[in-house]
Amino acid sequence: MRRLRALRRQLNRDPEKDQEYSGVIRDYLDRGWAEKVDGTSGPPGRTWYLPHHAVYQHNQGKTKCRMVLDGSAEWNGTSLNNCLDPGPKLQPDLVAVLLRFRRSRIALQADIEKMYLQVRLRLEDRYVFRFLFQERDCGARRWKPFVANRVQEILSRTEPSQWRHSPTADNPADKLSRGCALDTLREDKLWWNGPAWLKE
Repeated sequence: MRRLRALRRQLNRDPEKDQEYSGVIRDYLDRGWAEKVDGTSGPPGRTWYLPHHAVYQHNQGKTKCRMVLDGSAEWNGTSLNNCLDPGPKLQPDLVAVLLRFRRSRIALQADIEKMYLQVRLRLEDRYVFRFLFQERDCGARRWKPFVANRVQEILSRTEPSQWRHSPTADNPADKLSRGCALDTLREDKLWWNGPAWLKE
C-alpha cells in the first residue's frame, strides 16, 4: 500500500502523466490483459499484489507511457520472483539460429507488440499476479454507485474543455427549465439572442 500511495502522490503532482498512466491501465482492461476483481476474492495466503510504476519514454517528440510491475518487491522477506519456478530454457541456442539464418536466401522477422502482456495465465495462477490501482478522486464517491461509476468514467476519459459547458447565466435553455412567466420570456434578450459571447 505504501508504494501505491507514493505512486498516487506522484501522479497527483502531474495531471497529464496521471491521465496517460490511467489510459494505460484502461487499455489493459479494454484489451483483456487485466480484469477488475473483487479485492476479497482469492485463496488466503496465495494472493499476491505486485507494486507497479510508470515509465515514460521520450521518442521523436512523443512521450510513451508503460506500466512496469515489480516482481522483486519483498513482503515479509519473500518476493514473487523468489517463488517462481523458472522451468527449462525455451529459447533456442543463438548460434544455431544464426547458422540456420544463413542457409536461406530470404529471411523474415517479426516483432509482436507487447507480447508478454498477451500471455494468458492459468486461472489458479492469476491470484499471484494482481496489482492495485486507484484513479484520481473526483468526488464521485458522494453519489449512488451507478451515478458515481458513470461520472467517474466520463471524468477519466474526457477533458473539461470537451464538455462545452455553458453557465446558467448564459444558457437560454435554463430559463424554461427553471420556470419563468411568459411576459418575462417575451422581453428576455438572452432567450431571443443568446449569450453575448456567441456573437463574438
